[in-house]
Amino acid sequence: MKTLRISDTFAPPVEWLQLSTVTYGASGSGKSAFGRTLAEEAHAAGMRFVVIDVKGDYYGLKSSADGKREGLPIVVFGGDHADVPLDINAGAVFGETIAQLAQSGILDLEHFPKDKRLGFLADFFAALYHHNREPLLVLLDEAQDYAPQTPRGQLGRDAARCLSAVEDLTKMGRKHGIGRVFFTQRGSGLNKEVSEICDVLVAFRTPGTLDQDRVKTWLGSSGSKAQVQEAMARIDGLPTGTALFASSHPAVRHFGVHAVRIPVTFDSSATPTLGRRKQEPTRLATPALDELRARLASTIERVQADDPKALRARIAELEKRSRPHFESCPMNPAWSGTVCKGLNDKCTCGKPPATKVERIEVPVLGDAPVGALVSSAETMRMLGVDLVETARVIREALDRAQGAAIAPQGAFRPVSAGYEPRPRLAHPESVHAAPRAPAPSKGKPALDRRILTLLAQYQGKGMDQARLALHLGLHQRNKGLANTLGRLRTVGFVRGHEITETGLTALGPFAALPTGQRLFDWWFNQKLRPTEARVLQAISERDDWTREDLASRLGVHERNKGLANAIGKLRSLRLVDGMRLSEELVG
Repeated sequence: MKTLRISDTFAPPVEWLQLSTVTYGASGSGKSAFGRTLAEEAHAAGMRFVVIDVKGDYYGLKSSADGKREGLPIVVFGGDHADVPLDINAGAVFGETIAQLAQSGILDLEHFPKDKRLGFLADFFAALYHHNREPLLVLLDEAQDYAPQTPRGQLGRDAARCLSAVEDLTKMGRKHGIGRVFFTQRGSGLNKEVSEICDVLVAFRTPGTLDQDRVKTWLGSSGSKAQVQEAMARIDGLPTGTALFASSHPAVRHFGVHAVRIPVTFDSSATPTLGRRKQEPTRLATPALDELRARLASTIERVQADDPKALRARIAELEKRSRPHFESCPMNPAWSGTVCKGLNDKCTCGKPPATKVERIEVPVLGDAPVGALVSSAETMRMLGVDLVETARVIREALDRAQGAAIAPQGAFRPVSAGYEPRPRLAHPESVHAAPRAPAPSKGKPALDRRILTLLAQYQGKGMDQARLALHLGLHQRNKGLANTLGRLRTVGFVRGHEITETGLTALGPFAALPTGQRLFDWWFNQKLRPTEARVLQAISERDDWTREDLASRLGVHERNKGLANAIGKLRSLRLVDGMRLSEELVG
């Protein structure tokens, strides 16, 4: 059986490289050296590897420890020592290329801005998982940057995409031959969905209390109580290069502290010291680049051919060429015998005639309906309804005041694609009969309308404040929600948690909820968080799930907190009934 020479006292089987490993440790504790050791062992075992390098630390793999001889013949993509430059907008291209490349590589992202880096990696990881089918070890340095516990700030969208891609790589990468090793200085900053599913823990010196708690939680079932207590007593004082190795996986079952062997490649991550210049290797291995450049060229050409922007530009060019033209231009006789494509600013060949503007006299509004108009306007302004909707209500008020008959009017408010507009009901009450309330100086008109719309969509379906808060993304005891409901009850638009006839009249047309599969798609694509959406998708696959089977399907422990929270929210929203889809979604 092939083994890996990780330490003089620890030689795990080569199967370890196809599992998921999480590596904790403070800066300078030996994580980078361990990463180089794993890369060397993967190369010795004939397994490709790729390093996600955000600090430019790993190019030394191409040289010997003293920097005077060649090291591993790997390709460096990007950075200060690039063999091949990286295109910040081509994450999918490089993911597909590395998945199909016979050589190992390093993605040096040191000079990428963080927001661009996350978008690049989201596309890279997705393409890597989709195309890779041969054994490949992925070393993910500073993993907390692109697999954080919670994506935050302006980076949220790309951070969420990147985290989702990393989760898929962690949970399902093994079936595509992808081994994963995550490195992080802050265990508490790494996403729990990623770290808790890992098969192996490697913990170097870890001084932080929160990070120690993450290590202790992970060790729960990997060793005896006495072993865990002894390891935690030593974890903050481990010598540099020494780590705790723990796993309960059948292929690598182990619990012990070992000193990692010294790498045989150059340490390009060494910290500069006062009075000494940083040493650089004088000789680097040269990888074979001809095949790689040809592959990249063909892949980029194919991707550009499918790129929507490039296709739109091509279509625009073809449309220009297909415009009507004449052998002689009527706007300029001197052009006789030439081709006029109607592109000259002064030429109208092939262009549509100018639009004719017609003036229409409109009667001026009299004084009779002023009282009704003011009442309607104030009511609608309190609700924050747009001007078009206000105009519709004002016109109805004018017709009632003047006794004029009006032709039926269509819905003014645009309805989102995929939804049937709810027909307006005939209400005996008039919106002008609603009690007038003082203008709410501290109110939120947008929240008023969202609440009224939800209550209208869920008439007769048992809406309460807790469920309403869930739909709005608020805490059920949110003060603003309680105040808004109180104000809507005061003006007669809401009674309890039901919308009144007056409230429906004031609300006007609204988008009714779809049903069946369309309602499922609406929740799945627009309303749920990624974890909740994955749980809903899994539940929709069959009707006889147990909690254990569902957890296994999703690749998490049956007591996983994220799974429990997602199921709880889906039940509160009445999207699932027990462990099956609700009748509302089955339709």
